Amino acid sequence: VAGYLLCLWAFALHWSALQYADHAWSRRDVMNGAWNLKVLPVSRWLALNYHCHLAHHQHPQAPWYKLPSLVDDQPRPTFWRVYFTMWRYGVRPAPQMGAAADLDFLFPPKE
Repeated sequence: VAGYLLCLWAFALHWSALQYADHAWSRRDVMNGAWNLKVLPVSRWLALNYHCHLAHHQHPQAPWYKLPSLVDDQPRPTFWRVYFTMWRYGVRPAPQMGAAADLDFLFPPKE
């Protein structure tokens, strides 16, 4: 029973983190308001390419196995970069609809 509960807890933690990480600091837009996050291939496989979330928003009719071929060349933060910025900076007010992504926040300019 303990192993089963541990698996459920791990899945719940992973899934809840995904719900926020795929959208955090992205453009405030229904179709373009998500990221195609960089993750290891095994993570993409286990989550059925859920990390290709912007491709899913732009092509909701596409099956999960086609999503990687629909990923464009936009900036792609890693899952961990987004996840740790959420913990480090906490909740920020949502920008107005149509606002651009906060790229400087995720991709700070190099000095």
